Amino acid sequence: MFYKWRHDFPSLEIQLARGNHDILDDVWYKETNIMVHEEELQIGKFCFVHDPVEQPEPGKYYFSGHVHPAVSIRVKQNSL
Repeated sequence: MFYKWRHDFPSLEIQLARGNHDILDDVWYKETNIMVHEEELQIGKFCFVHDPVEQPEPGKYYFSGHVHPAVSIRVKQNSL
């Protein structure tokens, strides 16, 4: 179904900053017209990366796809 969707909308530009979960063969990305960036995708001052950058360059804004936000909630055992 994804192949059909991509072929129905070929002018939709999709770019991917490859990460550890992007395990499909390069042929699959090519056939679905997805541009793959191994390191980062930079658009103006915005950098899209997989892993967080330890020493970001001043004036650039980084978006990391690997960070998995989470919330922990603790309750007392006798609070119910």
